[in-house]
Amino acid sequence: MSKINAYVKLLRFPGLGGLAIPTVIGAITVNPNTDIISLIILFIIGALASIYGFVLNDFADIEVDKLSKDLWGRPLVSGEISQKTAVAICCFCVILAFLLIFILFYGKIIEGYRYAAAISLAIAWILGSTYDFYGKKIIGSVLVIGGGISGIQSSLDLADAGFKVYIVEKGQSIG
Repeated sequence: MSKINAYVKLLRFPGLGGLAIPTVIGAITVNPNTDIISLIILFIIGALASIYGFVLNDFADIEVDKLSKDLWGRPLVSGEISQKTAVAICCFCVILAFLLIFILFYGKIIEGYRYAAAISLAIAWILGSTYDFYGKKIIGSVLVIGGGISGIQSSLDLADAGFKVYIVEKGQSIG
């Protein structure tokens, strides 16, 4: 049962519905007569995109997450789920999402909003993946609010991991 809980935690199942529904709302907004099968496929595509983002983010941040005791319970950090499995989940999500797009558009003329939707999804995956691996390393990408003991320790841990860190403190001195 603990392995199942680890996957539920990694894939963030409790919040998937709220993250997958915008694709459905978008389809209904563009075409109020969208059939239920298409809406279900769009919901699944939205869920797969969310899962991909969550798992890739956890994979990309695993070394930084190991520095924070609060994150040691995460499935990748704790080793409950291997990094290879995380990569496999990401690949599966991308392949299945684009397969579902193909099924959704099969036999239909790809024009207008359908073309834009497929291109937007591809661009979002490329940019999101790029950000996960490279964007967080850009100077100024880490901002710590609060110069107390926790803020200073977090800043030191992040700096040790190779990040440029800025601390913002409301008082005139830290501590």
